[in-house]
Amino acid sequence: MLRALYDYAQAHPEIVLPLGWAYRTIDFVVDLPVSGPGIIGVRALDKSDRRVACPSAGKITSGADAHPIAEKASVAICLDVPEPLSDAQQKKLDTKRSNFLDRFVSGQQDVPAFGQIIAALSDPVVLDDMQTKFLDAGGQAGNYVSFSVGGIDLWQIPEVRTWWEHARNPSGGPPSFDYLDVVTGEPCEPARLWTAMRGECARGGQSSGVSLVSFNAPAFDTYIEPGESDDNGPQGKNCPVSESTMSAVMDAAIYLSSRAPNVGNLRLCHWYAGEVSKDDDPLASVLDSLFFPAGKSESELDELNGAAMDAEADRLARAPFTGDIPPGLENMRYHMLYLQPESARMVIRKYEVGRYSELHDAVAAWFADLELVSSAGYVSRKLPRLYSLLAGLLSPVELAKKSDRMAPLQPHVAAILDACFHNRNIPDCIAYRAFTAFRSGMYPGAGGDINWALQYRRVQWLRLWVNRTARMKKGDANMSEISTTVDKGLASPAYVCGRLMAAYDMTQQVAAKLKSSVVSRYFTACSQGPAMVLGRLQSMSVHHLDAISSDNPAKAVLQNALAEIWSQIDGPIPARLTVAEQAYFACGYWQEMAALKSVLSVKGDS
Repeated sequence: MLRALYDYAQAHPEIVLPLGWAYRTIDFVVDLPVSGPGIIGVRALDKSDRRVACPSAGKITSGADAHPIAEKASVAICLDVPEPLSDAQQKKLDTKRSNFLDRFVSGQQDVPAFGQIIAALSDPVVLDDMQTKFLDAGGQAGNYVSFSVGGIDLWQIPEVRTWWEHARNPSGGPPSFDYLDVVTGEPCEPARLWTAMRGECARGGQSSGVSLVSFNAPAFDTYIEPGESDDNGPQGKNCPVSESTMSAVMDAAIYLSSRAPNVGNLRLCHWYAGEVSKDDDPLASVLDSLFFPAGKSESELDELNGAAMDAEADRLARAPFTGDIPPGLENMRYHMLYLQPESARMVIRKYEVGRYSELHDAVAAWFADLELVSSAGYVSRKLPRLYSLLAGLLSPVELAKKSDRMAPLQPHVAAILDACFHNRNIPDCIAYRAFTAFRSGMYPGAGGDINWALQYRRVQWLRLWVNRTARMKKGDANMSEISTTVDKGLASPAYVCGRLMAAYDMTQQVAAKLKSSVVSRYFTACSQGPAMVLGRLQSMSVHHLDAISSDNPAKAVLQNALAEIWSQIDGPIPARLTVAEQAYFACGYWQEMAALKSVLSVKGDS
């Protein structure tokens, strides 16, 4: 895994920071003239410009060290802190202020611009003016402050990089240890500390950053030679990795993680051992929707109207799953890293590597098993995205939450992703949750309408589960795959009973607008034990058909549909349906309802 991240960094040198540099959030810049006393002013950086790569002193959460060129206002411009400090705290703060100024003093010969900063910070009148302008600009003691000289920010001055390289390694000599880097195989001086992951790349972890690699626990082995002593114990020296290798690995991990989506509290990073465009990336087709804000309302979870489909059809029409695998990509390796922040650690839950062709075929099979006719009677060309699919598994109460909406699904996320990326089946409990949610969705609250968009996602889960279960149980006469649209040849009794329920439902809808519908009164009972319900629905349908005018073409359509479906029943109607059979029932109901809606719409327009 470390080697894969290192190789990614070598292939993308633009993401690798110079040694000893790190991204910091700078809120304000004090502008100084090229020469002469005084300051030009204090400038607040735009939010988009605050993340800046600059020299870093590393992990200095303890001790009295200070970062170079940028520090908190309480240190950089000696701003008084609002809360009273103990003698020890004040002494530590004074030491940090002194160390911060000493950085500029020690580097003045390498970076002439430092002279202006030294003069400004050493002049009480100028410093007082600086603090006043900083407060007027809205600054606080905890904001990070840097400087510019002659209109050039310190982190953009070329000499700063040379100065900091020399400051970090004054001798300039070769490494003092002769160990082999476990990633590159080159002789190295092992890095004692690793860069922490901060900001968006570690959302959910400790605010000061999380460690992907740390040395506070015993390793499987140590590289200490026999007879060598280590003040920190054997665990203080783990596998040797040079500082340059460490920097490359962590810069790649931070870059990839900051751009990766979250699936619940799991962050999924992926990359390829070469260039793959977004249009050719199978995972982009699955994960894009996970970048949507978490606060989407229920009505915004999915847009299933035909106009929206057609508008995006050219862009979303099952690419990259139409045609052959792009040339040169078949054997390219993909990498997936499942990360989960826990307090001060970034835990690696899973690491996978495989061939592009295998991933492509698995994701294509995922979308093929999810393909389903919509409630309006057409097959969408839009690929279902994971966020809306997961939302379909949630109850109305769970959907209404403003935070941690996906928490109930968190234990199953890894298995769902595994099903998508490796052409395996989803857990049975997900199918049960999908059917339970579908059945509940047939009973909207008082005055509410059925949310067909969410119902659509729930039936998609059921079809996926049924088809993959059927493939696993080849030879089982009770398990047959379900097609995308209604299958009039599928003899599954549960599927046929679901179709009958849909035909009776549509018959009542065409006949009259009643306070209680067939679905609202009988769906649950019929989906569990159709033998107890279908006879009553058949009797009711006679009255419903009589209420439809003979001039209405829908009457003949419904009569023919009922006759055709009843002809598929060969044997007794099931008295009790298993969970698997209830999935067939729901799919049969959905597909027959969609077919009838489509036909009746055409008849009405002719």
